[in-house]
Amino acid sequence: MSDARVGAANDGANASSSGLNVRVTVRYPAPANAKVPDVLALFRSATWVNVMIRYIVPYLKTSTPANREVVNNLPTYMCDGNMDCVICMSAMTNAVTLPCGHHFHADCIDAWLRLRSTCPTCRHQIQNAFSGRYAFKGINTALVIDDLDPKISADELQRLELGGRVLKAVVRISMIPVTHVPELEKFPCELNAMVMTGANTMVNPMPLGASPATTSMKKTHPSSTPLAPEAVKRRRRIVDVQ
Repeated sequence: MSDARVGAANDGANASSSGLNVRVTVRYPAPANAKVPDVLALFRSATWVNVMIRYIVPYLKTSTPANREVVNNLPTYMCDGNMDCVICMSAMTNAVTLPCGHHFHADCIDAWLRLRSTCPTCRHQIQNAFSGRYAFKGINTALVIDDLDPKISADELQRLELGGRVLKAVVRISMIPVTHVPELEKFPCELNAMVMTGANTMVNPMPLGASPATTSMKKTHPSSTPLAPEAVKRRRRIVDVQ
């Protein structure tokens, strides 16, 4: 399970005063003979953190909204009527100009840059809304098994064969801004994994490596089985988004 290959579909990202929250749905081909505990162990591992970093950073750089301050201050441009906006294909008389020099209707480019941060014509990268330095704070992964009986017992769930199946997982990632990073600073990343049915019903598996007493103590939070932060803070999970 050390080699994780995923295909992902973008679900979205949003910013708050406390950082970024990203949600993606991934498709993961389970290795032969893999069972539920094997997949959950991957989702609670440093390998999974690295997989998410490799995917999320390019996504945040290219598939997120442009910085609103940049968009709101685009210079205006007077056209002679012989120039068309490549977004709506209509003639322009008044336009705005991107840093790369291409012109568009103000409303058209505003709508475009609310979804992405590149020029429609040349793909010039404009400063995006989430630029800066961030540390991964938490990754919550829900393994979705469409045909799973929500009343399945913990023992049956532990023995469930998943080898050869293309699995779906919903991943929610929280990131916090980092303004100053001492050379030896480490940031723990809390990893949680759960099992859900296709109807979004949570299943209560026994946490890996936990005793029955430990499981009983966690009944108020059956869907969350965090890995101890110390186990994943050996490296700084810090990324630059420009």
